[in-house]
Amino acid sequence: DIQWIHIPKDTEEEQFQLMIASNELPDVIFSKWGDYGPDKAMADEIIVPIDDIISEYAPNLCKFLDENPEVARDMRTDSGHYYIFPYIRQLEMWDRVSNGLQMRKDWIESLGLEVPETIDDWYTTLKAFRDQKGAKMPFAISLDRLGFITSAWGFDMTNLSVEDGKIIYPPIEPKFKEVLETLRKWTNEGLLVFDPEQLNDFTKKIVSGMIGAWQHSPGIYVEEGKAINPNFDVVAVQNPVVNEGDTPVIFPRLAATGRGAAVSAQCPEEKYEAIGRWLDYSYGEEGYLLDNFGIEGEQYTVVDDKIMPVDIMYEEQPDGLTLEQYKMRHFRPRNAPGPYMTCNNQHYLHEDALKKDANYPYKAQSVEAWGNGDPSRTLPLLYLTAEETEKVNNYSVMQTYVDDMITKFINGEESLDNFDKFVEETKRLGASEVVTIYQAALDRYYAR
Repeated sequence: DIQWIHIPKDTEEEQFQLMIASNELPDVIFSKWGDYGPDKAMADEIIVPIDDIISEYAPNLCKFLDENPEVARDMRTDSGHYYIFPYIRQLEMWDRVSNGLQMRKDWIESLGLEVPETIDDWYTTLKAFRDQKGAKMPFAISLDRLGFITSAWGFDMTNLSVEDGKIIYPPIEPKFKEVLETLRKWTNEGLLVFDPEQLNDFTKKIVSGMIGAWQHSPGIYVEEGKAINPNFDVVAVQNPVVNEGDTPVIFPRLAATGRGAAVSAQCPEEKYEAIGRWLDYSYGEEGYLLDNFGIEGEQYTVVDDKIMPVDIMYEEQPDGLTLEQYKMRHFRPRNAPGPYMTCNNQHYLHEDALKKDANYPYKAQSVEAWGNGDPSRTLPLLYLTAEETEKVNNYSVMQTYVDDMITKFINGEESLDNFDKFVEETKRLGASEVVTIYQAALDRYYAR
């Protein structure tokens, strides 16, 4: 019997702090422990190490961690302990690159162009969209998503990354000036739009032909676009490179992010076995299928050793439910609380089921394009100490300054002649200290 304590949406952090302050803890707590610091949480006697619980009562998770040492390292704290039954995205890129760059496929074909691969190719394509297709906003994307473009220089916009075991903060790197020069050129020539106000009514602007390239999930806008123009079509585009023949750099989501179910320090030890076996269920084949596909005979049947959803999964739902609401009643929703492994359903679904999914061809093409690249620069799951977290939080002024200056550099309000002064000021505001802090955390990560 499980007594669930439901937390209202958007109050998680507040309720977490109240729970800690009250010192009245449930047996199991699902949270994003990387924000608090799992070693600190154990030292503060909020949660307990679960190494023994996993080894004794969680054979499915044990097997998974043994077979995936990189994930196992992510799930151990710097002190060497497992602390949660984790929410895990599958290791394949299908589940880790859920959105990326897209373009009007029908435009590219009618213009006699190839899907762009280099930054120069992008420039040529966007100019053609502007001049020959009348696109008012050839490439529309929010500033914080421009990492898909800046990856050409090895940067995830302003986010920290790793290169040869060293922490990189892009804005203070010399090559970042070249990034800003390119983005400024595109903006100055009307090829790039990132102003939030101009991105309003995004769907309407795409399907009406105002926008030629954007960033989103697979096959988005196709149904709406075809309703207006039967030729409307989209294609996923791999991250660009500077030089032809280079390997794209990608920054996929991590398989494990520090979210998961921890055993509280107030949980009686006699419950450990029941908790361990219950939480372990989702990591086995039976639990995996239940979480992702429902109950055999109710939500699916097995045909040729493949899963075939029943007709109700393609029809109007009972009780006035939408399909997504029906799924949430019977499947474990993605990003749901609790231990969970997401599913690359193409491996499980029968080909007839895949044919019924109008978006499947776009999903398949997207993962091929977006997953094509070197992910080694992605920042792994690092745990800061309480002292380090406090120091990093003190540098919020620096990030505000960086965001403001980057916007001004790109839209032309600030001369790029001032880039060196910008770097000096960013360092003065704490950039070097932030790099040092994360480098120490990265070194601890490698030592796990």
